[in-house]
Amino acid sequence: MTEAALATAEREPLIIGRYALFDALASGGMATVHLGRLLGAVGFGRTVAVKRLHSHFTTDPDFVTMFMDEARIVARIRHPNVVPMVDVIESSKGLFLVMEYVHGESFSKLLRTCRAAKVDVPIKVVSSIMHGVLLGLHAAHETKGVNGELLDVVHRDVSPQNIIVGADGVARVLDFGVAKAAGRAQVTREGQIKGKLTYMAPEQIRGKVDRRADVFAGAVVLWEALAGRRFHDGAKDVEIVTRVVKGEFQKPSELRPDISPELDAIVMRGLEVVVEQRYQTARELAIDLERKVGLANPSEIGEWVESLASEALRERADKIAAMEMASSTLAPSDSMSPPRDVVGSHSSDQRISSPRLGEVVSLLHPSSEGSISSASSASSTETGFSHGGSPPGTEIPAPPPQRRDLAPLIAILSFLGALALVGFALGAFSLYARKNGTTAPSATVAPSALPSSAPPAAPSSMPDTRTSGASDQPTPDADAATSTSDSSPDAAPSRATADAGVKPPSSATQPSAPTWGPTHRPPPPPPPAPKKSCDPPYVVDEQGHRKYKLECLGAE
Repeated sequence: MTEAALATAEREPLIIGRYALFDALASGGMATVHLGRLLGAVGFGRTVAVKRLHSHFTTDPDFVTMFMDEARIVARIRHPNVVPMVDVIESSKGLFLVMEYVHGESFSKLLRTCRAAKVDVPIKVVSSIMHGVLLGLHAAHETKGVNGELLDVVHRDVSPQNIIVGADGVARVLDFGVAKAAGRAQVTREGQIKGKLTYMAPEQIRGKVDRRADVFAGAVVLWEALAGRRFHDGAKDVEIVTRVVKGEFQKPSELRPDISPELDAIVMRGLEVVVEQRYQTARELAIDLERKVGLANPSEIGEWVESLASEALRERADKIAAMEMASSTLAPSDSMSPPRDVVGSHSSDQRISSPRLGEVVSLLHPSSEGSISSASSASSTETGFSHGGSPPGTEIPAPPPQRRDLAPLIAILSFLGALALVGFALGAFSLYARKNGTTAPSATVAPSALPSSAPPAAPSSMPDTRTSGASDQPTPDADAATSTSDSSPDAAPSRATADAGVKPPSSATQPSAPTWGPTHRPPPPPPPAPKKSCDPPYVVDEQGHRKYKLECLGAE
């Protein structure tokens, strides 16, 4: 690993939300592009390029609006030849546009290397690179809004600096910072020029542009790649404006003899001063290059990029490897705590990636033990209680992959089994007692329960035991009645007789127990007590936990 890569790994990165910013890749007058890393959940990561607005522009409303407009425009463009926008971050540390990282080199550096080495770029390589650039521009020009209306996007800054050629052989357009579009919040003032003067079309210098201005700028880049020199090399601004307005341009074949007349005609038509005689769309110019010149395959373009920028690409790859190593221990800085209902949920489909989730749970639910990580870990259900504080046996069982202690569950099941056995025994005893009560009714029967054919004896027939001197020796008939009365479980002396300490009267003087016959039926049993509702056998509390009814646990 190189020293630059080691420095990247040791340097403390700037954490912005879910992203960590490392080394700067490029810097311009308005923003700096950094190498960044997405800090995702469960070890997920992604290398990105983060464009950061310079701090002295963050207080300027015009620059801030221009910066945010770029994000809105690029987010609407979907094409493989345009670098896509991934995210937008606005925080106290500044404004950041997160873009897809392309492992490659800018077209300007590649052309500069060729000029320094005095090596011509292969014609088909140039044709293929510009073919992709023009198709990306055409996709931007055809971008539509939410309601399907054409946004009339114009890049206005097409140049080799804003074209990146990847090691995969694909050319992509980037930097729509000064792009013009319908509905753009930042409006160009009358007469204000946006873009680089050396690539401007005549109408753009006058302050009026449409998509054909990008076609002119693309033709200038094509001219420079073929000729191996700058289009206005050494000219001052006044000279540049004069040449562009008059259309005094050299053919590329005058500087490079191997360029065919067909390619000369394509380049010069793209540089037409009269807008109506120029290619009307970038796609028309791309199709002419494909049909009349031919294209190189992506592998050939990738080898060409590797041959010119191998050292830079290798150094950047080492930085990315060091960045991935350093970011493996980092966590997002602006993570939001999950709501309480999410923290207390047992759903296995809900994964929370906040690294401080365990602290949040311990604050919200002091009875919880342990912590919850981004993947899965032991929750407070290990103690036999849910997050809502329900008693054991009333929480909803947590599905896998959460782990639980089975000891409380076994104890609860044993307790429920014992209750079931006790309930069964009580039910059997009650049934047995009810059956015995119908064959041996109590001798003491309430008057209302006696049948109408057997009225109670007159009070005068009852002897007064307090004054009578009746003998304690009962007659044989009285003995039989007494034995019958004593055999009944319900036969007992009255409370008044027991309290007075007097023997109960002889059974011979008591009214005989009614004999149930065919014409006399026993009184109907009392209606059963209404059973409490056990359908369902539980209630649901405010937190969504089931609480089973204790009276339903021992039901027959």
